[in-house]
Amino acid sequence: MSAARRATLLVFLVACLVYGFGLGSFGLIARGEPRYAAVARGMLRSGDFVTPRLNGLTYLDKPPLLHWMDAASMALFGETEGAFRLPTMLCAALCTALVYGMARRVFGPREALCSTVVLGSSLLWFCMARHARFDMPLAAVITGALWCCWWASEGGRERRLGYVGAAGLLGLGMLTKGPIALVLVSVPFLLALALTRRLGALRHVPWALCLGLFLVLTVPWYWACERANPGYLAFFFGHENAWRLTRQAPVRQPWWHTIAFLLGGILPWTLCVPGVVRRAWRDLRRPGEAAGRLTLLLGLCVLTTIAVYIPPPVKFIQYIIPAVPAVALLIGRHLAGPGREGRWSLLSSGALALLFGAGVGVFGQRLFPQAGLPAGVMTPVWAGCLLVGGIVVLAAAATDRRDLACVALAAALIVPLHVTYGFVGKAPPHVITEQPVLAAAADHAAPGEALVCYGYTPPSALYYYPYGVMSVGDPVSEYDYPGNMGHTEGKWVPFAREAEVLTTAPAKLGLARPTYWRQVQARWPRHVRLLEECPPYVIFETVPTAQVGGNGGSS
Repeated sequence: MSAARRATLLVFLVACLVYGFGLGSFGLIARGEPRYAAVARGMLRSGDFVTPRLNGLTYLDKPPLLHWMDAASMALFGETEGAFRLPTMLCAALCTALVYGMARRVFGPREALCSTVVLGSSLLWFCMARHARFDMPLAAVITGALWCCWWASEGGRERRLGYVGAAGLLGLGMLTKGPIALVLVSVPFLLALALTRRLGALRHVPWALCLGLFLVLTVPWYWACERANPGYLAFFFGHENAWRLTRQAPVRQPWWHTIAFLLGGILPWTLCVPGVVRRAWRDLRRPGEAAGRLTLLLGLCVLTTIAVYIPPPVKFIQYIIPAVPAVALLIGRHLAGPGREGRWSLLSSGALALLFGAGVGVFGQRLFPQAGLPAGVMTPVWAGCLLVGGIVVLAAAATDRRDLACVALAAALIVPLHVTYGFVGKAPPHVITEQPVLAAAADHAAPGEALVCYGYTPPSALYYYPYGVMSVGDPVSEYDYPGNMGHTEGKWVPFAREAEVLTTAPAKLGLARPTYWRQVQARWPRHVRLLEECPPYVIFETVPTAQVGGNGGSS
């Protein structure tokens, strides 16, 4: 094994350690994680790996690859939080190793180290590597496909199999989150070829082989799912993709939120962006060099991701994760490259770390308790790491030890983040995870007793509550697949039919937020009984009409 491959393998192992330490030490984070965990567990227990289901109802918001990986991990390691998150963490570690290998091959060893450290310590990337989301596997396949395309385009016919690798990864992308994978790879790659006047490279693409591999990977499941759920293809490609771009939302987020998410997501490296732009502009003026062509492709990847996620009225920060590896490569090249710009970026980042450390030292005693975290521990850890890290960054950058400065700045963020995760599971139930709320509800439940969620259904209930879950109130968005119409009996009833649930035998366990609890208490005062307050939820019990001797409330 060559030195480069050994180094890449070492990066993968270190990334697994950094991302995976304490992976299962805290409960699932609402809203997404509990839903996906419930779907994967349902697949595993039912043996149906074609149709994802949530609380027994069809749930086809996303393709199944992440569900399959999560179910396989649970089958191997048990139905635990750590096993559920393991596939996402491995995808993040693989992508980190890929970034190292790309940078080392094209830019150089020092650029590779800096790029890897930047990626691994970017706030959004680090946090999402430890939570099960579709966007992290999507980022891994997009980064891999872009690299395969670039590598193949640089070598002519001798590297044409690189396009086949890209086709295989795009097939996995279609099984991860749908056609967005095709857009985020094909658009920047074709634009890069056009801008460098190299569209002739497409003559070497083995189109039949690439298309065949892509179809073999994608068609079987989409075909099987359409057969099992007629109308699925129209729902997914229409409702879940095209409709999201044009739908009317009560609150429309401004276009710049996507850019703000990206700049905030790459903290503590945000101050490097101006230098990256200047460095990239100089590289683009030298398209005859491989480094310049890769820089162009990476920049177009970032711009494409931003452009794709600006139109939707509702934007989520995790949408920009596929752009973070490209940003990390550009920042790493900027920091380790010749000239003083990378040095000045590190100096400014070190100064920012000192500023944040001082701010945490002053305000931490008031801020951390609001997040349910112990200020007596978190304040000295965060303030100390940021202050010490900032000093080391400044000293290393002043002596032009940029690799040491990068590592110090990364450690100043990663160490306190790990300490924070150690206390997440001990935070009040409503702050980070709803697991304690559902554990308290389960303690009150009789064997097989259903949980009635009045007004709002916590997604965590669908995973953590051991028995059936029924929703009372407005339509549950998780059940919006058209094929579920007429099959929600026992799963959901509207407010107009709440009496059927709250006043009939047998008695049922209930869960509500305070606002809804006051509502149900006012309408059915003799049919509900408070069991426990678990802020911001109330656990109650229904009392059937036969036990109160009358109507006991309004109809």
